[in-house]
Amino acid sequence: MVRSRTEAAAELIRLEHERDRLTQALASLEPRREQARERLKRIDERARQLLAMLEVTKADDDAFDGVVRSPLSRFPKE
Repeated sequence: MVRSRTEAAAELIRLEHERDRLTQALASLEPRREQARERLKRIDERARQLLAMLEVTKADDDAFDGVVRSPLSRFPKE
């Protein structure tokens, strides 16, 4: 509890300095946070692409189970 106006003023000044320090700390972290968010988006997108590819190849494997195919069958004939 504050005992006097002087103590209240001193605490207010201390709190303002602490607030400024924390504001500066947050400002310095924001660019890294944004970079991390963008990297996470790219990782999620790549993971979705890979999962889709695995689902397609699984469907192909299921459809052609037991059928021997030439490795060249993946390429169109000219």
